[in-house]
Amino acid sequence: MLAALAAASSPPPGPRPTRSGPSPSPTAPAACRSSARANPTSSSARPTGPTSRAGSPASRPPSRPATSPSSRRCATSGHRHLQQAVDAVDRPGLTIAILPGRYEEEPSQPPPTGACARLKAPDSALGYQILSYEQQRQCPHNQNLVAILGKKDLQIEGTGASRLDVVIDAKYQKLNAIRADGSDGVYFRNFTAQRTTFNSLYVLAADGFVIDDVLTRWNDEYGFLTFASDHGLYKDCESYGNGDSGIYPGSASNINDGRGYDVPATPSRSPAAAATTTWSATPAPPGTRSGSTTTSSTTTWAAPPWTPPSPATPDCPRTTPASNAT
Repeated sequence: MLAALAAASSPPPGPRPTRSGPSPSPTAPAACRSSARANPTSSSARPTGPTSRAGSPASRPPSRPATSPSSRRCATSGHRHLQQAVDAVDRPGLTIAILPGRYEEEPSQPPPTGACARLKAPDSALGYQILSYEQQRQCPHNQNLVAILGKKDLQIEGTGASRLDVVIDAKYQKLNAIRADGSDGVYFRNFTAQRTTFNSLYVLAADGFVIDDVLTRWNDEYGFLTFASDHGLYKDCESYGNGDSGIYPGSASNINDGRGYDVPATPSRSPAAAATTTWSATPAPPGTRSGSTTTSSTTTWAAPPWTPPSPATPDCPRTTPASNAT
């Protein structure tokens, strides 16, 4: 197991930060390696100083100091950034446990230079390049603050008391705060990701994923985007302040592949039943105005037998949508 345990205090929730002005950085986090996965959240927070939300002072006390040996070891010999912990993952089934703090991932923030600034790729309608998986591996931070590429059965979990205790902040410098691409079995839990020009948490081409108790907010497009992925679960998640959808599970696999037009019929899918209504009139009760009557109605429903259309005469043509995954 790899335990990436960063030490800092977390920012409080509040109104959406603006794009302008400097954003103060928390005390540099740290991370350390552990040898067991049985209890990935056993380490408690070790604050090293107050953390401010962009443009405002910290308004809550730091987390309680940690007493576990792993947290103390983390402060002296651990990784300084979440991406470094991800890069150190060398086999399936590892866990990255993050201590409370705001993670700006400073090494990932600068714009691309050298060969990464000259990649040849088509541009999307929104102006960003549509990079291939190989190009993402070559230049993982052209578009991503934290890039998880091809890591299998990796779990990333905040160790704070709530999902607001660990915040991954792209500061509108990247398309994605976290991109998990081709990472089957990835599991995210108990943290916040925010302030991107596209998605806070992007899962692409994964067979099996879980997003559990995660908050995304203040993104130009989507909070969560899971695309071309199978066997996924969103659990107790929240998203707000986005330019488009908060949760977007898009372009799943063709679950009806091989069925042709033989889609099972249920009563709810049958054509609307035909109804006939019979009205009857009865004399008005004594004491009512002369000439009054009361009416009642009885409705009888009749639905003709329904069978699915034959392949020779489909209701509509079946086409395979083109993927627009980036």
